[in-house]
Amino acid sequence: MSGDLGWPTPGGNSLNLTAGHDFAWSFQLRDPAGSPVNFPAGEAFLQFPTVDGASFGVTGPASGSLWRWTVYGSTATITVPAAVVDLIPDGAPWYFVWRPVALPRFDAAAAGVAGNGTPIWPHTISGNAVVAFCNILAATPGTVTATCDGVAMTKLASVTDYYAQDNKVSLYAFGLLNPPTGTVSLAVSISEPHQVSTLSMSYFDVASFAPAVTAAGRGPTRMQVLLAGNALVAQAFSGYTGGLINYNQAQRGYWQFSNGVNVTMVAGDAPIQAVDHQPALEFSAGNTTWPAYNAWGGIAVPMTPPTVPSQAGYALSSGLVTVI
Repeated sequence: MSGDLGWPTPGGNSLNLTAGHDFAWSFQLRDPAGSPVNFPAGEAFLQFPTVDGASFGVTGPASGSLWRWTVYGSTATITVPAAVVDLIPDGAPWYFVWRPVALPRFDAAAAGVAGNGTPIWPHTISGNAVVAFCNILAATPGTVTATCDGVAMTKLASVTDYYAQDNKVSLYAFGLLNPPTGTVSLAVSISEPHQVSTLSMSYFDVASFAPAVTAAGRGPTRMQVLLAGNALVAQAFSGYTGGLINYNQAQRGYWQFSNGVNVTMVAGDAPIQAVDHQPALEFSAGNTTWPAYNAWGGIAVPMTPPTVPSQAGYALSSGLVTVI
């Protein structure tokens, strides 16, 4: 094989193709314990670079030398018609290639504060984005704003008065791109700072905040997110009393209910792929006060990565074709 294509020497695995027949294959990604896990953001394909001199990582060869898998959740499938299969000669090198997609990355979390005064707390930021969640039990919270070292943050979403039986509870999310770095001071301004708790997380490689998703209810503490692109999603649940336990994603912060001080809040994040490649991303937590006082609110903030040229993938397996 020509060395100027940039492909490694193929391994010793054989890929059997039957002349005149369609090719179909399906497999499931599993963790070391054998449980199915969703594929990370990216794409998988079989490549036959000597068929048309394809360079490494090419996405659209004209002669059928790239066979792309359909990835949905934990399962990858591929079906190739016989006319395309017959383009691949016996002995041709093949490569199973994985090309990752860049996503925002977690930087740091700050515990925030809880109590009945104006919330001000430190957060050490190295990344280029910060998200803050604020949980308020107040009859009239009024206008709620946030700053990062004096720079105004954008209110991304709110779930107001989700519990309005004998107290009003509201959850707010704020964000800032390209914030000051180092140890900064985050602050939330509330007209009635009563039983407040805050949490914040910072991230690398964030290009923008996509529209936030909100949810509230009195049943199971659960919300879903569907996107048309790849993102990392920062999320928080607020619960009126008791505790929110067994958070199902990467947990970054938690405030336990304290009577007269604050209501419960948990925050974390998780990656999501485009809807073509993954089921809805679900956030959930158990509620220790079910079914009494089980009102909750939730906010999910998708963070999109920068648009970069397609990066080359890398071969997970390779070998030579055997035409039967």
